[in-house]
Parts: sequence; structure tokens; C-alpha cells
Amino acid sequence: MLHRNDGSTARIICCEIDSEVFEASSRLIAGEFRNEDLDKCLDVRLEGVIRRMTQMASETLHPTYASDVMIESMTISNLVDLARLLRVEPSHQLSGQLALSQLRRIDEMLRDFSGKAPTIAELAAQCGMSRGHLCRTFKTTTGRSVHEHVNDARMELAKSLILENDLPFKVIAYRAGFASQSAFTFAFGKSIGLTPGEFRRQFGRGVSPEPSGLYQ
Repeated sequence: MLHRNDGSTARIICCEIDSEVFEASSRLIAGEFRNEDLDKCLDVRLEGVIRRMTQMASETLHPTYASDVMIESMTISNLVDLARLLRVEPSHQLSGQLALSQLRRIDEMLRDFSGKAPTIAELAAQCGMSRGHLCRTFKTTTGRSVHEHVNDARMELAKSLILENDLPFKVIAYRAGFASQSAFTFAFGKSIGLTPGEFRRQFGRGVSPEPSGLYQ
């Protein structure tokens, strides 16, 4: 419990992660963080982490069946997201391909949006290159187009919102970057093979699979 200067209080949830597990995941050793690593830690804006922490708080305050399993699963998911954000990779880069750090920035942007997915031009700017150059090098590096990867990220976000929340589908459609619920339903059915309603009924409420990313 945190007591504010204005007399109000706020509840804070903290997760402790074993240092050896974190080191193995991120290749960062406690006490040896670089300045750029510390800067990333000061303001973590990963929507998946924020969403899961909120649900973990709810499961803690109002425990129900298998809450401990749910909390443990979300803690592991948060560890994966944080390790991806901070992971130290070798600096080598093949000619004509994207560096691992650039792939990491793309995945970070695609995990941390709500209402409008980043455009290819915005992703290219984050990688320090033109839109055309990103499209060419992304295809060479991954074997798939940027457009396909962006669409997959939107579907992953939509699936997590369907499974982790009871939000109306029109809200989920907006947060996943679709202009209308009908456009979302069509795209979701084409990608997943089920309507959003069928997906929710079939798989129920729970923790959705994490996006695989490109740099694991």
C-alpha cells in the first residue's frame, strides 16, 4: 500500500524474478547494466506487460480457481517481454539484412500499440531507413513481408484481448487497429478460421499465446 502526500492511497503490485533466470533470458547481469539498459528500465511501455500486471492485481485481490497458476503464467510472460526488450545480442549483421536490434525495435512497436498499428513508414523510421529499404531487407531477413508481420501482430493483440478481457468486439476492433467491427470480424476469420465470438467461446478466458517475435 502506497500513501500519497494528498492523503490518498494506492495499491502496488510487485513481481520478483530470480536473477539467474533473468540473466539467462536477457544476457544482462545484475549490477552490470549499461546506461542504455537502465534508460529502458525507467519507462517500460509494453502494453502486454501493463495489461498482465493489471490482471495479476485483480487475481491477487480477488482470487478464484487456479489464480496462482494464472499469476505464475503471466509472470513468465512478463519475463519474456522484458527479456526481449533488454536482450543483449551480438552486433554482427549479414549484408543486406536487418540487425537483430532493428528486428527487436520492430517487434517492440508492434507489441505496444492501441488503436492504430504502426505504419511501415514509422517502422522504417525506427530502423533508420527508408520504407522501401525496410521492405526489401525485411523480406530478405525473415522470408516474409512487413505487411504480413504487422497483420500477425494485430491478430495476436486481438486474440489476447478476446481471451484476457470481456471487452465488446467493437472495442477490440478499435484497439487492434481496424476501422470497423465488420472489417475486424472478416480479417480475424480469414486469419484464424473462427469468428471472434467463436474464438472466445471455444478457448474461454485465459492467457493467450505470446507473439513469437523475430529475434528468438
